[in-house]
Amino acid sequence: MKLEEKIPRRAEVEDLLARCVQCGFCNATCPTYLATGLELEGPRGRIGLIKSMVEGHAVSEKTQHHLDRCLTCLNCETSCPSGVEYRRIIDIGRAWMKDCIPRGIGSHLPRVMLSKMMAHPIGLGLGFRVGRWFKYLLPSAFRPYLHPPRRLNLALSPATETLRTVLLLQGCVQRHLAPAINQALSDVLVKLGYRVVEIRHADCCGAVGHHLGDSETAKAQAKKTMRALHPYLLDPTLQGDQAPIIVMTSSACGLMLKDFEALYQEDLEMAEDAKRIHQCALDPLELIERHVSAIRHRIDHAGIKGLSLKIHEPCTLQHGLKLKGRLAALFSSLGFEVSQGVAPHLCCGAGGVYSLMNPEMAQSLREEKRRHLGLEGQGDAIALTSNIGCMLHLDSKGEVVHWIEFLQGLFKEGR
Repeated sequence: MKLEEKIPRRAEVEDLLARCVQCGFCNATCPTYLATGLELEGPRGRIGLIKSMVEGHAVSEKTQHHLDRCLTCLNCETSCPSGVEYRRIIDIGRAWMKDCIPRGIGSHLPRVMLSKMMAHPIGLGLGFRVGRWFKYLLPSAFRPYLHPPRRLNLALSPATETLRTVLLLQGCVQRHLAPAINQALSDVLVKLGYRVVEIRHADCCGAVGHHLGDSETAKAQAKKTMRALHPYLLDPTLQGDQAPIIVMTSSACGLMLKDFEALYQEDLEMAEDAKRIHQCALDPLELIERHVSAIRHRIDHAGIKGLSLKIHEPCTLQHGLKLKGRLAALFSSLGFEVSQGVAPHLCCGAGGVYSLMNPEMAQSLREEKRRHLGLEGQGDAIALTSNIGCMLHLDSKGEVVHWIEFLQGLFKEGR
C-alpha cells in the first residue's frame, strides 16, 4: 500500500529528512541496531523507510515492524552531528503507518487498550487492581507493573517563606502504582520553600498514545492536561518572575510536556498555552539542584560516607531533556559515591510501553543494563532513576527506586 499524495505534514517531514546525511553515527549508539546488526533496525534504516514512504513507494508489514521496534530512546539525536530531529520523523512515520497498514487483532487490541485506558483514570486504576488478582495468568512482561503501590505518610514541615508556585501533575501510572513518588516530591519542594499545587483534573499527558502512533488520542489527552493548567497560566499573580513551574516526577512525561509546543504549533486555539507550558515545564532535578547547599544542612549524613549509589539516567532525561550527568552530579555533591556503570548512554529497554509490545528485545536490554549497573549479585546495591517505567522495568527486589523518594528519606525529622 502507498501513502496518499496529500499526506499530512509532508513538507515538514521532507525538511527533516533533508538534514540527514546518512553518516551512520546514529547506528553506533542505537540499542536495536547493536543487538541485531540489521540496517533497518537502526535510525538510518528507519529514516530510509520513512523517506521511501514520502517518495511514494509501497509500504508493508515489514516497514511497520521496523518502526514499531524503535525504542524512541533518542540516543541517535545525541550522536547525530547534523542535528536531525529523529523523534519528529519517527512519530510522524508511525502515525502514517496507522492509516496505511491494518494491524492484526493480536497487535491492534493491546495498543488500543493501552492508549485508551490512559485517558480514563478510574478504568486504569480498576485495570491495575484486577491485573493484580490475575497477575500470574498474564504475560510476564506485564507483571512488573502490577506490584501494590508504596505509600508515604511523611509530612515535612514547610518553610517560612515561599519561593515560587509549583504545579505538580500527578501522571497516570505514577498515581496508581507509585503515589509515594509524587508525595515525596511535594514534601521536599514544600520543605525548600515552594508552594505546591497538585493538578487533579489532568490524566495522561498523551505520551503513550503519541509513541504508539495514535496521534488523535494523544492530542485529546494533551488538550485535557492543558485545560487543567490553563487557569494557572492566566492567573495575574503568576506572571513574570512569579510564573508557575510545571513538574512531573516521570522524565518521560516531562519530555512530553515540552513537546506540546510542536504538537499544537498549528492549532490557533491551543498554541499559546502549549508554548507557555513548554517554557514553564522543568524536570524536578532542575529545581532540586538549585538548593544543594540547603539540602546538605538538612539531611542525615550518617551512613552516607562510603555508600555507593548506582545512577540510571533514563533516555528521556539525558537524550530528551538534555540533562545528561546531572542526576549523578546532584548526589555526588551531597556526599555520595556514585557510579553510572558501563555504557550509561544506552537504553534499559523500558521505552514507555515498549517492554509490553516487544518483550524479548526489552528483556535482553534489561539484563544488559542490570549487568552494566552492577546490580546482579549485589544484595545491598541501590540504583536511582527518574522515570517510573525504567524503575519498574529494571527493579528486581526493591533495589531500583526513584531518586526523589530516596532523597526525601534522607531529610532529618523536622528539618
